[in-house]
Amino acid sequence: MNVLLVEDEKVNRLILVSILSRLVVTIREANDGLEALGLVEEQAPDLLITDLSMPRLDGLGLLEELHLRGRHFKTIVLTAHNEASVLERAHSLETCRVLFKPLRVNLLTQAIEEVAAELGLARIP
Repeated sequence: MNVLLVEDEKVNRLILVSILSRLVVTIREANDGLEALGLVEEQAPDLLITDLSMPRLDGLGLLEELHLRGRHFKTIVLTAHNEASVLERAHSLETCRVLFKPLRVNLLTQAIEEVAAELGLARIP
């Protein structure tokens, strides 16, 4: 499985890469939604994992732009926000899962395994 991780906080990104490296084959990283758009054009990921709150282009803005471009991916949104309007907007953009921060590793692992199964992809044992 190829994953694009979009997270603006370096420490969080390093932790997530450490976790993901045990679960997926390829991890590409972006600092924000604008950087992620460029990476998506280079190579489409199997799974997009994005934070919601980021500078320049936030997670929802990224998902909306991808939707407008006709680019659809399985997506896991990471957020510390539990606002109904934000969650409804994320789900309306075909978000696969919403996981809340502080992140529980077992929930992330479960979500990735479910996405892999839906895509018919094997994950690293």
